[in-house]
Amino acid sequence: MLEIEPAQGGQGIANSIEFPPRMKCAIFAEVSANLAEGPAIWLVSVAHGLAVAGSHVTVLLRNRISNDTVLRPLVGHPRVT
Repeated sequence: MLEIEPAQGGQGIANSIEFPPRMKCAIFAEVSANLAEGPAIWLVSVAHGLAVAGSHVTVLLRNRISNDTVLRPLVGHPRVT
């Protein structure tokens, strides 16, 4: 059984881990983000997950956006362009 001891200040060890500097990354997938299909949802999920983790993400799209339903979680996110 794994036990986690409190770090200084009473916080759990996970709160005291120092992570490396945040990444800048670009994501491209040969999918249409205008369609609510699996590959487009995967693209958005990966981009959103990286951004929430602190990375700066550039999403490169195959087509111009005509329907932002799938992309809505990324629109206006400060770490996604």
